[in-house]
Amino acid sequence: MQAEEGLKTSAGNPTQSGNGRVPLDGWCPSARAWLEIREVMTRDVVTVSPDETMVSAAKIMSEHRVSCSVVVAEGRVAGILTETDFLKPAAGQCGNLAQVRVAEIMSSPVQTIAPSVSALEAGRIMEDRQIKRLPVLDGERLIGIVTQTDLVRIYTSSGLRRTVREIMSTDVASIPWTATAAEAAGLMTSRHISSIVAVSGAEPAGILTERDYLKRVVARRESPTEISVGEVMSSPLISAPPSCSLFSASKMMSDMGIRRLIILERGRLCGIVAQTDVFRALRNRLQEEEAESCQRLGSSSLAIFAVDLDGKTTYANPAFVRLLEAGDPAELVHQPFLPKRFWSKPDERLQVLEELASGLINAKELALRTLAGKEIRVVLFSTATRNGQGEINGSQGILYDVTGRSALPTSVTSA
Repeated sequence: MQAEEGLKTSAGNPTQSGNGRVPLDGWCPSARAWLEIREVMTRDVVTVSPDETMVSAAKIMSEHRVSCSVVVAEGRVAGILTETDFLKPAAGQCGNLAQVRVAEIMSSPVQTIAPSVSALEAGRIMEDRQIKRLPVLDGERLIGIVTQTDLVRIYTSSGLRRTVREIMSTDVASIPWTATAAEAAGLMTSRHISSIVAVSGAEPAGILTERDYLKRVVARRESPTEISVGEVMSSPLISAPPSCSLFSASKMMSDMGIRRLIILERGRLCGIVAQTDVFRALRNRLQEEEAESCQRLGSSSLAIFAVDLDGKTTYANPAFVRLLEAGDPAELVHQPFLPKRFWSKPDERLQVLEELASGLINAKELALRTLAGKEIRVVLFSTATRNGQGEINGSQGILYDVTGRSALPTSVTSA
């Protein structure tokens, strides 16, 4: 997040740099600054009962064009059913798929997430747990679901310019297009992959994905041991060159409603890139940027803070903690912003909080006390922060120590 220019005091001469500006050293794109899950989740969640047959569940998911459904029993989340789960019975050579119940193949217990968690933190959870979907719960009530697809869409907005050559898998699993769907399901399950390339001789002829298997085998009650890969695969192949950027690859997958691209170089199959690969590359790079930016904040001499709409401090860098002579950041973070004990004139506090919440403060001189009782004068510079809908969701700023000085800084900008 970046401080806006134009945060000026009413008077004063330059006190920091020669141009009269107080550099803000950049702002940290940390979890608190990212979109919250409530802003990116899908609210219309497809649900099924654990007593539903897998054929019935496959039809529901196919009709709604979703990759998973949340299993709900007695009003509570009992599990999650993904396209991968439908491969399990076929890989085990189960006889009658129409008799298999959702409860037998669903994944349980389920990792869930709160609506206030950031999109970046959600990505960390997915990566750590090696999952692609998170039901969103408000207490015990299911209110939405966030998927890897949702997060890739958000992450891609960072404009990362790496190419698919850097992240593609060159070990592409393949199977003859004449093999059975059961054989393909067994290979995909054993190798823990979500797709397999069907070949005719040495040439790629199509691709069989978990979604193809769900729609064209399970939902249609086909016998996986009697139907060939060629009958249920997707063809023609959608491909991209290895020089394709991650941004372009992600957009292509999103526009075409697919989750993987075959990579061809001069007509030759050289790799495959999945949405998961793009997700991991984007998330890792964003996490690196976050760490770099947080390091700059931590080493800054400026007392930097962030406050939410409830008037609670969501971030305070070490300089902020030192300025107020707090022994522990926990005395400030997740606490009301500058409680009355910090104010020489406590009546001013409510007015300042109201102005912070409305985003109206540009610069304001305050008389404060540190936790040790020392009287200090500061100028509060701030700017509003906004969510994905452009609504104010808090503020960020600095406390600039002017104790014993006759001149104030003239502006604050990002470095």
